[in-house]
Amino acid sequence: GMVSIPFTMTVTGTYANGISFLQAVQTGTERLMLVTKVDGFRQEEQEATESRPAVAVGDVQFLVSGYLYVLPAAPVPPAAPTEE
Repeated sequence: GMVSIPFTMTVTGTYANGISFLQAVQTGTERLMLVTKVDGFRQEEQEATESRPAVAVGDVQFLVSGYLYVLPAAPVPPAAPTEE
């Protein structure tokens, strides 16, 4: 069967772009992803940093949680012993 991998990600941008991204994550990919929780926070203007893009007044930061479903890899048979 499938294996579920929990994930959490942060998405920052305009509200419309954030919603479009969330829709694409759940429906626009061959990977099966289920978003189970979204928390949104209005952002104040901030300049870009090393780990975050610039933020404009009115942008939103979404904290997104959910599950990514994958098929487990086929088991790899053990290597045959070698003579030394």
